[in-house]
Formats: sequence, structure tokens, C-alpha cells
Amino acid sequence: MNNESRGPAPDEALIIIGGVLLFLGAGAFAAWWFCRNEIITAVLALQHWMMAPAHLVTDAYRNLDHQVLTADPSNPDIGPGDLWQLAHDVGRFWRWPASLLLLTLAGLCARQARGRYKRDFDLRGLMREQAAHFRTIKPFLSRQLGPVAPAEGEPRPVDPALHAGEWASRFARTPEGQFSEAGARSALTRQLGPLWAGYQAAQPHVRTMFAILALFAARRREEAMDLLGDLAEAVPPGQDEGPEGPAHALAVPASVAIAADAWMLDPEIADPAERLAAGHAYTHTALMSLLCHARERSGVFNPGLFAFVQLIDRPLYMALDSLGAPTPGQPWHRSAAQAPYAEALGAREHWSAEREIGQPVYVPMVGMAANAIRAAVADADLAAD
Repeated sequence: MNNESRGPAPDEALIIIGGVLLFLGAGAFAAWWFCRNEIITAVLALQHWMMAPAHLVTDAYRNLDHQVLTADPSNPDIGPGDLWQLAHDVGRFWRWPASLLLLTLAGLCARQARGRYKRDFDLRGLMREQAAHFRTIKPFLSRQLGPVAPAEGEPRPVDPALHAGEWASRFARTPEGQFSEAGARSALTRQLGPLWAGYQAAQPHVRTMFAILALFAARRREEAMDLLGDLAEAVPPGQDEGPEGPAHALAVPASVAIAADAWMLDPEIADPAERLAAGHAYTHTALMSLLCHARERSGVFNPGLFAFVQLIDRPLYMALDSLGAPTPGQPWHRSAAQAPYAEALGAREHWSAEREIGQPVYVPMVGMAANAIRAAVADADLAAD
């Protein structure tokens, strides 16, 4: 059964239109019935005001204006037709000034349109306009990214997300084409990131993202967006790159974390975030919990806002981007709204294990993810046969 939303059927549309017209007609009749004198008074006053400029150039409207001024709104002989005819007669004077104004505006637009009133506005133009207010777009302005196939082996920073078959062919197969559990587990373990040894021991871009999420969780959204914009502007430009983007992860200067370090001196911001991160053994899983905490505390934090992070650290971005919004009433790691990528399967499984246990787990928990990859390889082999 097709449950897609649809518009009203033709007969339903006619009923709606008829109902609207009936309502408007009844409203107009009621207004005339109860407020007849007030309506007539308002129309006469408006037409008198509109005839005032006409007296400067012609005497043709003086008699009509005198009749308007001396008319009695309570006169039962005055009806809607009389008011319509009056408006029509007065409007004939204003046709020429209105036409002259339109011709003047048309001439101005014809002469100055391209230079002053019109310019090309494509997708990149829209990005430039938005970048003035949303600085996180800036890393993509200098790049001419386009649709390309993922690189062989390790994907480039902005390659499309690998599906299970693509991921398995790169990391979970032997040269003979057989499934390699050791290769799969090694690649899945790399998705966890470095060991988490506290905020100060993390890399500059990780410290900055940590402070951004901590600010967001503390409901300091404007400050978090300012810090996110600073990180985006620290990404090196890419004028010389092709449509595939950079071949390797880009480095940002260590100075990018100075503002983040200053914010983390505030115990109200730093302490809740550091306590939450202390329940994880790896960097990516620590930031995953902090992102869920920030969303639960302050609402939407769209991955598009930090999409540029993949230029710096693709595995971290994939881990964070795999998380959906927390489902109310459910633990973060059991939320049905969350669907992992193949490039985040290991991070998601280990993160779920740490969330379930409630303490850091230093042994990579990627067995179920490896089994999922094994099943994907088996399905691909069956399809090939």
C-alpha cells in the first residue's frame, strides 16, 4: 500500500475553493451589513485624498470631489456599485502617473541591471554569501570539489563514505581475495583513535573540538560557534587541489587550541566534559559521548557544521557523523536513530561497550563489527558466483 503523502484530489480542491469563496462572500456581506456607514465613510475619505493632486493639473475632478465631500454615508441609495464606480473614475487619473513610474523604473533596470541590480549567483556564490555568517564553510570555498571515485587503499580526507564492500576490499581481504579477520580487526581498531590520556595530552584540533562540544553542552552556543569558526579558518586553503580534494589529512597550527585551552580553564565548562571523557579509553569514543551529551543538553548540532573536520581528521569525523540525535528515554548507545558507517563500525561497537560497562575499556571491542564485515564479504562472494 502506498503511504506517500499526496495533495488533495480535484473534487476535494473544488470543495476547499468553494468553502473559501463562501467564507469570503459571507464575511463581505456581514461587514457591509453591520459596518455599512463606516465602510462608505472610509472609501469617500480615501477618494477625496486621491483627488487632491488632480486639482493641481485639471478641474475635471472638482465637481466629483464636491459630491464626495457632501455625500451622506447613511444615504440608502449609496451601494457597493457606486463606490466601485467612484474608485474607477478617480483611478483613471492615476493611470498615467503609474505608467510613467513603471516606465522610468523599467528604463533604470534596463540600463543598470547587470552592473547594479543583477549578478550571477550560483552555488559557489551562495557559499560565499553564507561564509560571511557561517565561517565553517570557508575551508570549502577555495576548493573545487567534485564527484570522484574513492581512492584505492586508505581513502582521501573528503572521499565518499565507503560502503561495507568497498571497506572490506581495502582492509579485510588477503591478496588472494579471502577474508582477513586480522586485517579487519586492525582497521576497525584504528577507528577508535589514539588512547585518551586527558585533555592536555590531545592533539590541537582534538582539544579544540573537545572545548567546542564542552561549550555547547554548557549552553554557550555562540561561543562554541566562534571557536568552531576559528578552527575552520585554520584549515589550509586548497586552490591547487583537484576535484578529489587533498590527498592526505591537513595539519592545523598548534595555536588554534589557544582559545580552547582558555575556555577549558573554566571548571563549569571543563569539569563535566572531562568527567564524561574519563569513562572512555580512546579519543574518538570520548568525543562521541561528549557530542551526545552536548546534543542532549542544547539541541541540534548538525554534522554539517563541522564537516570541514574531515579535512583534518577523517576517522574522527566519521565517528562523530555516525551518531544521530539521542532518542528520548533511551541510552545514547541504544538509540535507534543512530546508524553507523562501515568506517565507524569499530568506533561505534567499542563506544557502545564502554557506555554499557560505564568505564574505559582498553581492549578493542570490535568483534561484532568484524563479524558484520565477514558477512558482507560472504554476501559479495555469493553475488559474484
